[in-house]
Amino acid sequence: ATATATATATASASDGSPSVLPPSMDELPPGAVALFMLNLDQREGEVRQVKLSVGATSPAHESTGSEVRYEWHLTAGPEGAPVDLTTHQTWLNGALLSVDPATGALPLPLEPQTQPASAPVELAATSAAFIVIPNAGAEACM
Repeated sequence: ATATATATATASASDGSPSVLPPSMDELPPGAVALFMLNLDQREGEVRQVKLSVGATSPAHESTGSEVRYEWHLTAGPEGAPVDLTTHQTWLNGALLSVDPATGALPLPLEPQTQPASAPVELAATSAAFIVIPNAGAEACM
């Protein structure tokens, strides 16, 4: 099993609808990068580490003093629980993700984990992650 990464451009809600991003991320700087990562390994406790060459570690990057990234990890159970891909529940950053029973709305904003941009991304078995690197300095995203 492998972990894969795909780079995409970032966007935020501009139509007045609630943003899924925390208020500090409503407008990201030019050069910001969003990644989707997927670990298909089904072995319990199997965590993949993925090193990224962006942000503080990129030769083209000018340091801003705020080299962090934001992560949203989706799993089929809490950390350390047996892998169960048939569950009807999803955990976001280790907490059960649920909608408001009256309205069907998600609790917004969906708060990310904050990590140093240069630290490896850790992906649990059978998990997906959305990663935002605000100060990546990616020329293609300027």
